[in-house]
Amino acid sequence: MMPDELGNALLSISEFCALTRQSRPTYYNARKRGLGPVEVRFGPRGGKVFVRRADAEAWLLKHRQVPRDLDAPSENSEPIARPSEQAEQFA
Repeated sequence: MMPDELGNALLSISEFCALTRQSRPTYYNARKRGLGPVEVRFGPRGGKVFVRRADAEAWLLKHRQVPRDLDAPSENSEPIARPSEQAEQFA
């Protein structure tokens, strides 16, 4: 990690991939499709690519998957009867 002129931490692509637990090919695939995080480039001819730590965290929040609560019924499903409720139905 290296700080830029604003004091924000910059992550290399390797550091970003380690943080997000994804491979470099997955990162480059997402970038190619426009789904990657905002990048910062330094140096001649495109230079070295970095991702600001704040942008990495925002990207993670945007792409996180929250597990669905299995006890809560979804909008399009019928409630699931628990085993004790099924026994009561047939008694």
